[in-house]
Formats: sequence, C-alpha cells, structure tokens
Amino acid sequence: MDFKNIKSILFVCTGNSCRSIMAEDFLRDMLSQKREISVSSCGIAAFEGMMPAPEAVSVMEEEGIDITYHRARRIDDDMIKNSDLILVMTNNHKNDILDRMPEVKDRVYLLREFDDSVQSILDLDIDDPVGSGIEFYRNIRDIIKKSLEKFVKLL
Repeated sequence: MDFKNIKSILFVCTGNSCRSIMAEDFLRDMLSQKREISVSSCGIAAFEGMMPAPEAVSVMEEEGIDITYHRARRIDDDMIKNSDLILVMTNNHKNDILDRMPEVKDRVYLLREFDDSVQSILDLDIDDPVGSGIEFYRNIRDIIKKSLEKFVKLL
C-alpha cells in the first residue's frame, strides 16, 4: 500500500476506551507538523459515549496528551468504508472487520506490523490493558507509541 496518499486513518480496538484512543491522539500529535490526515478511533464492542479508562488518561497525561475529551464510538460500516487505512490492535479485530467487509482487506493492518523490533508474528497483538494496573497501561502506551513512530516514517 502507498501510505503517501492516505487521507484518513481509523484505529480500532475493543472498547474504544484506551488503546485506540492512545493511538489516535499519539498519531494526531506526531502529524501536527507533517500533513493533514483525518485520524479517528472506534471499538468493535464499544459502549457509545463511554469515557476513557482513568489509567489511559493518566499514562497519556505523562506524555503531555489530554484524552479526557474522548467518548467511545462503536464501529460501523460507514467508518470502515470511509477510511483509507484501518489500524487494529489484534488479529481478532482484523478478522471482525474482514468478516463484515472482506473487500477492505488491503486497507487493514495490525498496528504492531510497523514495529520492526517484533520477533514473531505471534507477538503482533497489542493486549487489552482494561482491568490491569497502571504499569501495564504504560507498557501498552509505549508499544503503541513505538509502533506509530515507525509508521509515521512511511507517510
């Protein structure tokens, strides 16, 4: 895929309360000086309007990024159709999207595919930190940030 012509990116996780929000706001921050790309997020099983996980808010504040504004959105077919690129956190998210809309297979990637330090394809999933302690959230935040730093170089 030619990443140079991307105009819209959708991040997808399960609840749209931590991983996809972190990715959305990290990328928006990283692109602020680069070029105009629409960046959004949603969740496969999100509860519409849910606020971000408090731990996600805390670990992003440590990076100087405020995600308190965010409200969860559940994925729908229009979001999928209208996105040039869909970056998911796990293979299950990818499979869910492809089950709904197989024709988008060339636009759906695991975010961690861009992290060249990953040793095995078995390590491409970014685990859900919900219910875990703050250190696990920090670890997930750092994995997302590292993957995005590699990805941004392709834009």
